[in-house]
Amino acid sequence: GPSRQTISGTCMHSAFPPDVSDRPFALPADIVLDVPVPPSVNKTRRVDPAAAREVEEWKRQADMLLMASGQFRAATRAGPVDRFELTIILSEKKCRLDCDNPVKSAVDYLRRLELIKNDDKRYMRRLVVEWGEAPAGCRLVLRGAA
Repeated sequence: GPSRQTISGTCMHSAFPPDVSDRPFALPADIVLDVPVPPSVNKTRRVDPAAAREVEEWKRQADMLLMASGQFRAATRAGPVDRFELTIILSEKKCRLDCDNPVKSAVDYLRRLELIKNDDKRYMRRLVVEWGEAPAGCRLVLRGAA
């Protein structure tokens, strides 16, 4: 059967994990950011002044959108997230790229905002990219991971 631990005379079964739904154990609430469709990885990794200007313009538009919506303030209050899961939702109507193409730009943008420390395996524990509802073209959902 399950192992038993005695704490203060109370018998606890390991089959019942501790309640982590309240602070300080609870994971932070999801951070949701609605931004325009990020530029293709092909634009960000090329030495091309026109492509670099396009990437900078996208960052500027994303910044303005987040500030106008209040999502930037809410995200900076909640972040940075240490270990995380990221869901990238792309609008089929507004995105003409393959769904894996804007991933690197989106992740780099989260680093630029200092909402994540890094995207290596110590920090990014799960990545989902899918088509769905994204009012501005791309919705980034950042969730703390255990």
